[in-house]
Amino acid sequence: MGITLLRLAKDQTKMKLNYYFYHGFAPICIIVLSLFTTVEAQAIPETADKLYHNRSARDLLVQSDRGELTEVTGVQLRQTAEGLEIVLETEIGQTLVPLILPEGNQLIIDILDATLALPQGDQFQETNPTAGIGEISVTQIDANSIQITITGEQQTPSAEVVPSSKDLILSVSSEAGEQAETDEVIDIVVTAQRTEESLQEVPLSITALDEQQLADGNIQSLRGISDSTPNFSILDASGSRYFLYYSLRGFSNFNFTSRDAVAFYIDDVPYDYGGFLDQNLVDLERVEILRGPQNILYGRSGIAGAVNIITRQPSDRLEFLGDISYGNFDNFQSQASFSAPIVKDKLALRLSGGYSSRDGFIENTAQDNTVDDQSGGNGRAKLLWTPNQDWEITLNGSFEDYRDGGAPFIPLQRDDPFTTDQDVNGFNDFSANTQALKVSYSGAKVRFTSISSRRFSLVDQETDLDYTALDGGSVTNQFDSTIFSQELRLQSPAEAEKLRWLIGGYFESRDFQARDNGFIVGDDAASLFELSPGSSIFRNSDTSETTIATFGQVDYKPIEPLTLTVALRYESNDAELDFLENILTTPDGTVFPNFRVEDIESDSNALLPRFAVEYQITPTVMAYGSITAGYRPAGVNFAADNDSEEVLSFDAERSWNYELGLKSSWFNNRLVFNAAIFQHDINDFQVVIANQFLLPERTDNADARITGAEFELKATPFDGFDILAGLGFVDTDFTEFTNSITGEDFSDNNLLFTPGYTFNVAMQYRAKQGIVGRVELVGSGATFFNEENTLKSEPYIIVNALLGYEFGNNGVYFFANNIFDREYITTAFEDIGFGDFGTFGSPATYGLQVKAKF
Repeated sequence: MGITLLRLAKDQTKMKLNYYFYHGFAPICIIVLSLFTTVEAQAIPETADKLYHNRSARDLLVQSDRGELTEVTGVQLRQTAEGLEIVLETEIGQTLVPLILPEGNQLIIDILDATLALPQGDQFQETNPTAGIGEISVTQIDANSIQITITGEQQTPSAEVVPSSKDLILSVSSEAGEQAETDEVIDIVVTAQRTEESLQEVPLSITALDEQQLADGNIQSLRGISDSTPNFSILDASGSRYFLYYSLRGFSNFNFTSRDAVAFYIDDVPYDYGGFLDQNLVDLERVEILRGPQNILYGRSGIAGAVNIITRQPSDRLEFLGDISYGNFDNFQSQASFSAPIVKDKLALRLSGGYSSRDGFIENTAQDNTVDDQSGGNGRAKLLWTPNQDWEITLNGSFEDYRDGGAPFIPLQRDDPFTTDQDVNGFNDFSANTQALKVSYSGAKVRFTSISSRRFSLVDQETDLDYTALDGGSVTNQFDSTIFSQELRLQSPAEAEKLRWLIGGYFESRDFQARDNGFIVGDDAASLFELSPGSSIFRNSDTSETTIATFGQVDYKPIEPLTLTVALRYESNDAELDFLENILTTPDGTVFPNFRVEDIESDSNALLPRFAVEYQITPTVMAYGSITAGYRPAGVNFAADNDSEEVLSFDAERSWNYELGLKSSWFNNRLVFNAAIFQHDINDFQVVIANQFLLPERTDNADARITGAEFELKATPFDGFDILAGLGFVDTDFTEFTNSITGEDFSDNNLLFTPGYTFNVAMQYRAKQGIVGRVELVGSGATFFNEENTLKSEPYIIVNALLGYEFGNNGVYFFANNIFDREYITTAFEDIGFGDFGTFGSPATYGLQVKAKF
């Protein structure tokens, strides 16, 4: 009995040299080997340490058949530090002679004089067995030959035969696997500037979370994303999807009558309105959070920044990923995705989706139930067509459907923030569907991208009017939005270095409807409103908005370390309040119109330049500076409670933004440190003004200034141990602001819904034996909720932890969030006649999670 020892050079250049050298000698070596198949194991390495063959060499081998076949009775894959081992089992440990040939990103290994006798049939196949390896297959290619095909995700894998007294063992590794074992940590590739480049080469303040980081942090929502991002906060109401408040660098969406300050994208489709944003995120590949105005490279501009969420693309191989968890509050969550080729190398399909449900956190003692139960799910289908190497066409469709309880507002003076005694539980129903077509061409001289999308969203809400056991009545809202968008981009090829350019255009049409936006009067509040019980005051409106923009950017590198950027965007916006009516309806159905207005228009436009300088101090240290104009368009107030001209429309918001930044990596990327300082000077800052019933009466225009800084650190002190940290500071104030209703001067007060600082620290260790442990700290500074700055939350820190065991592509984890059950306020307001109310962050939650990948 003997064992053949063959080694494939890990260095790809060396592999090619060896291939050409042995190409001419392969036939001779093969004949010699066929004569000495009984030679002892120690002798064979002296005959041929490395062996490659081409098809003609294989033909010679077939002609020199030994006449006896060795049965391979089993194929096993074993994970190793370098990658994995492929074990071919034989009955009595007969010799198997592998012949290895690299072809593109595949490694082809032929084994002569062998036949498969596997329990599962005449073929073995495993997808995504380890990092960098897309697929391994073992097949019977003719009567006396077996072929092993190892497909690398990007580069050709490498393999060597491991000496063994029994069976044939191939040690396989990929370039990705080898790199992970070296001192260099892999950098994240982003498309923040509409081209693939290293995160460390992008002259923007940007946080990027790749697929592994998203999985390690179990990030499945915008709240999870914000917890890993400096100066980005999601202020949810005890985990409720009732309305999602956010803040990015001091800009919030508290004024929901104006355009979002942040441009949210999922697979290049723009999302709008805070009530439509909060959903479960499934099958994520990467998330990019860009801080600072994003006017040039994204079709819909964002004065505060952009959140770009990218889901996984269809794969040309079979793939399944599953994730299921269960925890306290009867919390059940599940996600799954499936990808398969339809026409090999041409057409592929990916399906993904999730479902979740849980009991509410807030106990309603008045009705002996919980207020904020949740259930619902979403799904996505992607079809990818690649007719040739230059074209890529993706058809994308998705839906969301959630049925949740009402808003969990609690009197702030309560000792227990998770109990209430309101007489109306309410509900929050949300549904949406999206269709998008993306066409991309990447040629030698130019790249072209077209993105066409439609998105429909609907939210229907009811909640208690006074949040007490009194029959004060209920508040109702129904909003729906339909957006059509078209974006076109033409840009320089990916290989361009000295001069890069991009030009593009964007069109968006949005129809927004509000129905039954108001309240129904209960018995105990009838005298307050001087109405009969059961009467209602509703506002109904239709709003239409059109955006047309053209944009362009040029990056020029006059000398190697220096890059100069000039960009310009022109945007025109037309907003029209098609109609707005305020009606009183009595219990017997009689309708009394209070007022009705039609065809109220508010138009604006802007020319928005950007100038940036980037200097590569060393190959791993880069400094940059930029000056950017920001803009939020003028609009109309669909929630106005009277028909005065100054209430129905508001002016555009404009800003100048200054940023200096540093990006650096050290010790072969084992330490990455990035920093940025910024200032935003804002004119006509759009501030919503509520009346005595907390209904938005108008939008005032104020002046404001925001200054701050962000720091991010990633460190890998030793293999398996990672530290990720972020710190953000922001100082906000109204430089000039007088409330147009009360006449109060709020100059020098802080902006709303903006923590003074945020920080996040995650420490994780993943042992080679499969044990993984993670601890996270998430902190936030004081946050103000009214212009007077009298309602605020105190600083807080929450701690999350995870402990799990991973085997192959599977894992079992125990998780705990807010493990010390820290109580903290996320929103607050003063309800006329009933005191201060607000919402709190989620209490301690824990559970068990199982993940699988095939």
